[in-house]
Amino acid sequence: MKFRITVAENTPLTPLSDLDDALIEFLCMIEYLPKGYKPRTGVSHLKESIPYKMFKDHILMRPDRGWTIDELAVSLGTSRVTIYRHIKKLLGLGLVEKVKKTIEAENGSVVVTAYKLAKGDILAAWLNIEENINNAVRNYRVTVEHIKNLSLRVRR
Repeated sequence: MKFRITVAENTPLTPLSDLDDALIEFLCMIEYLPKGYKPRTGVSHLKESIPYKMFKDHILMRPDRGWTIDELAVSLGTSRVTIYRHIKKLLGLGLVEKVKKTIEAENGSVVVTAYKLAKGDILAAWLNIEENINNAVRNYRVTVEHIKNLSLRVRR
């Protein structure tokens, strides 16, 4: 999954003292939760939605643990397809990373793919996202410099 994020002017959320309020606003700002998102499960508030609960209760609050798609689907009472859709968004942002997890089965142990908070820490994950943003902006600058040089050549 390629890194993708929309960068927009924003104000720090430091005046918000409630984790749910700050996290919902942040997840909307980075477009994990789209503005005006309406949960499909009939819940009354966004904080009860599958994508929010998955991120907050599983990814953020348990950064040490890798979660399989099946574990998340069972815990959240939803389908594997729904979990994959939300994990894919988090992978694309760089907030989640794939890890290997060993699960004990009847016929021995099995190694499966699991997902956890990237770098095991939201700030460390975000610093990695910032580096990706800086690299993208530098590449834009190089392209703009190239276009300027090409336009100067054509003008001569």
